[in-house]
Amino acid sequence: MEYIKPICEVDIPLFFKIFYYGLVMPIAFVGNTITLLVVAHILWYRPSVPDTLVGGLVLNDFLTCLIVFTPSIIAELRGEWFGQGFCCYHAIVNVW
Repeated sequence: MEYIKPICEVDIPLFFKIFYYGLVMPIAFVGNTITLLVVAHILWYRPSVPDTLVGGLVLNDFLTCLIVFTPSIIAELRGEWFGQGFCCYHAIVNVW
């Protein structure tokens, strides 16, 4: 299947791409990694329901950074998307 381009293509300014991919995503990845390690350490010594819920949210955010953002960076660097199948996968994972 061939990728179908949208009727109206939106071009994002370079500043926003640099800000998003260069600052926001690495900070989110490092912050979630540190938070996940701290929550795991706390749960090892004192298991509690609120800490487990926070750990679940951190794990969800961490996996979102890994599964959703990484293909976006690769596609942005390549200048093209991976195909229609991967586009549908990315849309489902991104919304879910």
